[in-house]
Amino acid sequence: FIWGDKPGALADLQKASDLIKKEGNQFLYQEVQNAIKFVENPASASQQVLIEPFNQAIARNPNDANAYFYRGGGYYLQGDKQNALADITKATEINPKFSVAWVAQGDIFRELGKFTEARNSYDRAIKANSQWGNVSPSVAYAYRGLTNLVLGNTQAANADINQALQLDPKNAVAYGFLGMSLQYQKDYPRAIAAYEKAISLDAKLSPAINNLGLVKYELGDVAGAIRQFQRAININNTSAETQLALAVALYKQGQQDRGIAMAQAALRLDKRWGDIKFIKQQLWGDRLIADTQKLLANPKIR
Repeated sequence: FIWGDKPGALADLQKASDLIKKEGNQFLYQEVQNAIKFVENPASASQQVLIEPFNQAIARNPNDANAYFYRGGGYYLQGDKQNALADITKATEINPKFSVAWVAQGDIFRELGKFTEARNSYDRAIKANSQWGNVSPSVAYAYRGLTNLVLGNTQAANADINQALQLDPKNAVAYGFLGMSLQYQKDYPRAIAAYEKAISLDAKLSPAINNLGLVKYELGDVAGAIRQFQRAININNTSAETQLALAVALYKQGQQDRGIAMAQAALRLDKRWGDIKFIKQQLWGDRLIADTQKLLANPKIR
């Protein structure tokens, strides 16, 4: 569930529930039922459901790596990344062969902007190569590829992404990262092909849809870019990047009031997108950056 596979999580929990019910363990059965309710409706989560069962498990066995891992997942779902990182790190210390925990640690480091640490975590997951849980090794290669790309090692990034796709040819995220690598190299036709493949595998992969819009904009297809940005926003309306990109495209087309209003909304979500230096660190191309500067120079934005 933490990696976005809600149907898979529900299926696994239901199987566990059926088995536990047959065994007659009412306490554990109720805990699994609580977990099912949470996956169905994360807003219903409580400290009792996410944290307390694992507090009890750790109290019974302070060396229970699984309990630390799952409690870390609970903290993560509550938005507490620091405690999540501490618990998942503890799980890897207790059990260095816990590949899925190394992947989770890498994901949190990456979200915190600590890309070198994230790459090291994915390295450890791949080297351990055991206890992957429901996570494919392809995921570790794909995200190590992403961190290598961010750290400027394009050759290593491409090798990792290609390995991810060899392990799982249906890894939509890996195709998305391949598109990013090709986009970074300004190989736009192949980047478009990679993004379209990613989207064909996962129609709700909004980052790939957003990036497809970025490429189309650089190629001068502003109308096509707008369609992709709007499509991405329909899936995820909290992305400041996509909202600002759409704002720039609308402004470019002469819809100034609408563009300004959307840019203001984007900056309320994340003010970093008002800084051209920050934008240049992203995958935005020269054409879009130049047009963004024109929009941000409008006195109504400030």
